[in-house]
Amino acid sequence: MASNIVFDGTKGISLPSFTTTEKNAIVSPAEGAIVYDTTLNQESLYNGTTWVNVNSSGNSAITSGTAVASTSGTSIDFTSIPSWAKRITVMLRSISSTSTGNFRIRLGYGATPTYVATGYSGGQANIQTLPSYGSAAVTDGIACGFASASANSSGVITIVNQSSNTWCVTGTYSTNDASTMVWVNGAIDMPGVVTALQVIVSTGTFDAGSINVLYE
Repeated sequence: MASNIVFDGTKGISLPSFTTTEKNAIVSPAEGAIVYDTTLNQESLYNGTTWVNVNSSGNSAITSGTAVASTSGTSIDFTSIPSWAKRITVMLRSISSTSTGNFRIRLGYGATPTYVATGYSGGQANIQTLPSYGSAAVTDGIACGFASASANSSGVITIVNQSSNTWCVTGTYSTNDASTMVWVNGAIDMPGVVTALQVIVSTGTFDAGSINVLYE
């Protein structure tokens, strides 16, 4: 552990260096503090709430969750969304269910997450073989797939913090049963800071695929 900034006219500036464990043990770090994390081999910035990894371009690095198999149960929860996150990307790979219904993304807030199931404004529009198309309003979550025992859905949904606790949504997904492409949009005013996210199936249970998230 090196705790001093070292300047060498021929080698550059060396930041204070810590392992991840040592860094996380720093008591009351100053907002804006920068250290070098020797475990991650990259700089970390303290944003006043938590340590944020910084990539080579000087921007907050994208952090990946752990992919979860969507092969059972009625919901897949991601409960470690940091309070500083401004963009959340949900990646769905070949998810399906035992019954016909819908997949929805719902945002949660609080230390023990409360998931919001109403108040979403938005919808989805789909196109199959021209001229077949359709659309629907969606208020019980963020549309992210059509649940069917004979189909699976794959896609990417991006959820972006517009201001305060207002989040806007855009994304696409496709289903393999009728070669359907679906466009998704929407918004939600959350009662508090987003700390969690879940993907639910309206009927039946998950029986295939996997889900992961990125946040930045």
